[in-house]
Amino acid sequence: MEKSISEAINDFIRSVQLARSPRTAATYRNALVFYQNTLRQKNIEPEQTSIRNLSEDSILWMTNALKNHAATSERLYLTALTGFFEYLVSERLVEINLPRVRLLIQQRARKPGQRLPQFPASLIDQILKKLNVCKAKTLTIWPTAWLIYATELFCTLLLIPGFVCTKLVIYVAVTLIGMKVKP
Repeated sequence: MEKSISEAINDFIRSVQLARSPRTAATYRNALVFYQNTLRQKNIEPEQTSIRNLSEDSILWMTNALKNHAATSERLYLTALTGFFEYLVSERLVEINLPRVRLLIQQRARKPGQRLPQFPASLIDQILKKLNVCKAKTLTIWPTAWLIYATELFCTLLLIPGFVCTKLVIYVAVTLIGMKVKP
């Protein structure tokens, strides 16, 4: 008797649980539950449909269904799905063109954006308080000097290494002097 899509997914998740962390296994499970729901939307019942009826085209359905998710979630879910297809081929459950699967994902998946560093609100408050203290002194300090001081303060509070801080301060100073900032 041939396995259903749902049974093959459960077998794959069990193999992931043996080799990966519990969080990875849970994430893969979530991705494949989403995949099963995507199949259902195309009138394919994973519990009754033989694994042999699965094709690479379902990757396209999945990528389209993931467009409302964050790009990083999309990538993660597609990584889980790729692992599932690799599992199917390695277990000889289906004949799937893995290079085509990878190409479909590469062509259609969004690239996650670069994440900016996150700074604690308390640190930002600290910086703003120190800058407000300096603001009162701006009547006697040139704006250039004040901005250089602010740059040094950022470096200190963000624990940026000294040599990077020095380069940053020099860059700010040269840029401001080049702009001919006057008091």
